[in-house]
Amino acid sequence: MAEIDKIQPIQVERAKEGDARAIQDVIRESWLASFSDNTSVTREDIEEIFKNADTDEFLGKANASLARPPENEKYFVAKEGARIVGFCQTTAHVMETELGNIYTSGGKRAAAGTSLWNEVKKVLDRQKDTFIWAPQYDMETLKFYESLGFAQTKATRPDPRLKSDQARLQVKMLLPKEHIEKVYI
Repeated sequence: MAEIDKIQPIQVERAKEGDARAIQDVIRESWLASFSDNTSVTREDIEEIFKNADTDEFLGKANASLARPPENEKYFVAKEGARIVGFCQTTAHVMETELGNIYTSGGKRAAAGTSLWNEVKKVLDRQKDTFIWAPQYDMETLKFYESLGFAQTKATRPDPRLKSDQARLQVKMLLPKEHIEKVYI
């Protein structure tokens, strides 16, 4: 009889030096899962974004940043056992806090995303609004952030990561400071 794999809970911790390659893999897998089939983003677009992500130079810089993050930035990873299955960062600005996209991979994407959010929201400054730039062309992603309490604003910008001719905008989504308390309940 085959042994059944144990279900391992998702654990969230601060990212550390040495996590860069696994984080890049998660981000790449998240892009491939989220965008290549249901949007105008092509596999070629995604491969272009990540063409240098496996170089020693890039990974060295990323690991150095994880080892000594800027004081206003926090990096989080979600793990299933020892394997990194999610990543997110926050950046505190003078007037508001920026939430980096929540990236997940593997079979437990929803669990990893929720676990990351539950940990990340603990470090949000309750005196500042929190925002995220989300892909306007991906309805599933927009709905996910709306489920966390974010609302779309009228502010948009071209997605700086995509180089193809087709216009692909990001929309600024906002979680007002008045609502941050509600996400803690």
